[in-house]
Amino acid sequence: MGTHSKTLKIVVFVYLLTSCSFTGSLFFERIDKYLGNYIKEFTDFSEQQQSQIDDFTRGYKEFLAKKELTKMRTILKELKGMNPANVETLLAATESHFRAFLETTNRYFEQHFVALSKTLTEAQVLQIKYYLSSTKDRNLNDKEQISFSKKVVDRYRRGFERVGIRLDKNQTEMISRDSRHIHELASEWREFQNDWTNDLSELLIRKNEPNFEDALILHLRRQNEIGDPNFRRRVEENRLIVIGVVVKIFHSLSPDQKKKFFQKLDFFISIIDRIIERRSG
Repeated sequence: MGTHSKTLKIVVFVYLLTSCSFTGSLFFERIDKYLGNYIKEFTDFSEQQQSQIDDFTRGYKEFLAKKELTKMRTILKELKGMNPANVETLLAATESHFRAFLETTNRYFEQHFVALSKTLTEAQVLQIKYYLSSTKDRNLNDKEQISFSKKVVDRYRRGFERVGIRLDKNQTEMISRDSRHIHELASEWREFQNDWTNDLSELLIRKNEPNFEDALILHLRRQNEIGDPNFRRRVEENRLIVIGVVVKIFHSLSPDQKKKFFQKLDFFISIIDRIIERRSG
């Protein structure tokens, strides 16, 4: 259950802000269905369990509408005030807001996952373990054919394109040069994640033991901090490198790139305004 929780949170945030104007608001209206179907892929849930999933994913849509959309709008409005003097401060604040969003979302789903986990059979737990492991294997086969340096550049390129910025040759070379110290951690992460998943399945099978709920919540929270101290140190070093590169790219934007970025921000704000207007109308 917890292995895909971080992915789920990022999917929610990115698609909510980067879909087209019509489908962006439509995505929000159907977000409970999308998330419910996503979770239901983990195993063969009973009708009662599926109903339980439908209830808490529907609740998440209400949670977003009441507590998060206006915060997202505020972040986007702040980014519209970006200039060479405040770019670093604004980007750091945006990252902090995003991390807070992930944390808040995690807290929302925790108790619901615990309640659902208490209804799982041993066969379902094994199905979930197999599903998570086979998904990682499929993703690994798709990605290992691509060199690490190319993957890094492609991630930056796609990320900037989502906010309306098409990188030029000099900016792409800047990314390649400044990212050369990024640690390649995928294989180590998979090992730590595999251990976490195995521990999760063993914990779920012991759902009738005392203190199960507290133990499961603690384990879910550990997923965001997997790895030994050396691994976590390199993760943090990667994060700082990425932030530094993003700041340099924004400092290097041409007038046309800035114009398209601000247009994209207006576009995202209009999506949120449309959702808020629809729900209050």
